This record gives sequence, structure tokens and C-alpha cells, in this order.
Amino acid sequence: LLDNEPQALNYAKAALRAKDWIFLNLTGLVRSDETDASHTYFTTTSRKIDPRILELFGLASYAHLLPEIKSAAGNVGSLLPAIAEGLGLPTAIPVVGGPFDVVASDLGVGMLATGDACTILGTAGIHQLVLDGTVQGDMGYTMCHAPADRLLRLLPTMTGTLNLQWFVDQFFSHEQTSFKQNGAKASNSNLWDELEALAATIPPGCDGVMYHPYIDPAGERAPFVRPEARAQFTGISARHSRAHLLRAVYEGVVLSAMDCYDKLGAPVTALKLAGGGARSKLWCQLFADALGCEVQVAEGSEFGAKGAAINAAVAIGL
Repeated sequence: LLDNEPQALNYAKAALRAKDWIFLNLTGLVRSDETDASHTYFTTTSRKIDPRILELFGLASYAHLLPEIKSAAGNVGSLLPAIAEGLGLPTAIPVVGGPFDVVASDLGVGMLATGDACTILGTAGIHQLVLDGTVQGDMGYTMCHAPADRLLRLLPTMTGTLNLQWFVDQFFSHEQTSFKQNGAKASNSNLWDELEALAATIPPGCDGVMYHPYIDPAGERAPFVRPEARAQFTGISARHSRAHLLRAVYEGVVLSAMDCYDKLGAPVTALKLAGGGARSKLWCQLFADALGCEVQVAEGSEFGAKGAAINAAVAIGL
């Protein structure tokens, strides 16, 4: 904006994230919370906006646009009377700004104690540890957790389940079409169960086939930053089948997660697994085998929404 639309900055009253704008409309308050703020101009050591960062970006004169920062459970306001009337809700009902999506998901699966480890295996793969407030490591993200005395260390890979979705789209498209037309009704199962059963027929190590799960066109960001990184299969010979490649994709995603936890530098004694990939029994078992620990899968789904509700409950004293 400073380079291309400076007039917009001159008119601006505040610089807000999407959820903070919704919070403003509901409460009239210009606020954000520590979990979101720790991604930009905020320092996790003092939990304050760091003026040095603004200076480095040439934005020191616009510091007044940044909102007041509250803890995740302290970001509370009251619903404006006009909004309450329009929604048919009681006047002054509490409004709580939810934490950053990853933090909300962590709360939803119960990732709270120092040393807790969690992988959110969705389109991306987010591998993380809870710290006691001491920043460790020089790679990845360090951000504020919802509990004010804890931090999160994250190494998020660009892709997780997207690798499998791409492979199935390209190499099992006929089965996908057939299953959509009649397979599910006939067998009372789903394609993913069938594919897992097929992958399970291949021994660990896929008879020498390895898959690098860097399918995103932007490359990889964890545990290394390489925009040119690309997915590939190695070790293929004429004796290998689609089933070998399929299992190699499952294994490659897990090996990438192992790389991340190795760089995070703390032993994983139990792993909480969430996201769409947590519905895969094969992936759960591969994570347990690779990390040598118990894998815990929380019951339910939509843990981000559950975590936001937990944070709201804490905020209003429940």
C-alpha cells in the first residue's frame, strides 16, 4: 500500500486481520490477539509490538494503525446493541476473538502441556511442539500459544494429504470414476479404504521405492526453504507396481514429518494427529512406527472450531 496506494494509508484508521475486522463490527473495538500478532510485527519474548521490525520495513510512521494486542483469552468485548437487535441476541453478550487457526486446532485436540507434539495433517502438514516460553531453534515459526506462558514451535511443510490426492487423481482416476458411479453402493465402503488396503499389501520400504513429497509448485519451506524442490519417485524398476508407488506416497509424507521433528530437536513421546489425514489408519500406524511413539487421534472433527469455543469459554470464566 505504501508503494502503490499511499492515499489508502492516509485514510486508514487501523490495519486488521479478517477476524479482527469482524470483531470490530460486532464490538466496536480495534483489537487483535497474541497468536495472530506473533506472525508479523510482534515479538514472542516480550509479547509486544517490536518497533525495530516496523523500522526495518519503513513502516514506523504507521505504527498507530496497529491494533491493541490482547492474550487469546483476553480478547473479549460486548456485542453492540444495534447488532444484538438485528441478530435477535441479548444486548452485551460477550464476543471473543478466536485465536489463530493452528492454535485453535491445538486447543481442540488438547495440545497444551510443555513438550506436547501435534501434527495437523491436512492439505499442508503442520508439525509442532509446545514450549515453556523459551525460544528454541532458528528454523520455522515460533508463535504465541493461547496459554500466556507457552509458545509453539512449528515446522509446516507446504503439502501433506495433497500428495496423496494428486497421486490418486493421476494414477487411480478410473477407480475414482467407477467408485463414484457404483462402487460405494455395491461395497458399502469408500475408495480411500480400498487404497489403504492395497498399500498395506506392500512391505515397509516399498521394495526400494522412495517418494519426496514436495508437490507444491512453490517448493518446500520445512524443514528447509527450497523454492525449487519438487516431488519425485526414486528406486523404480520394472518389478514395481502402482501399489508400490501408492505406499511410497504414504511413507514419503511421514518421512518428511520425521525430518521436521528431527529439526525441532525435542523427543516426541506421544503424537497428537489431527486433520483429514488422521482418518487414515495406515498413516496413523506409519507415524507411530516412524517416530517410535503412541499416536493419539482425537475423537470428532473441526478441531479449530472446537478450540475457538474452548478459548471463548476460558475467556468468559467457564
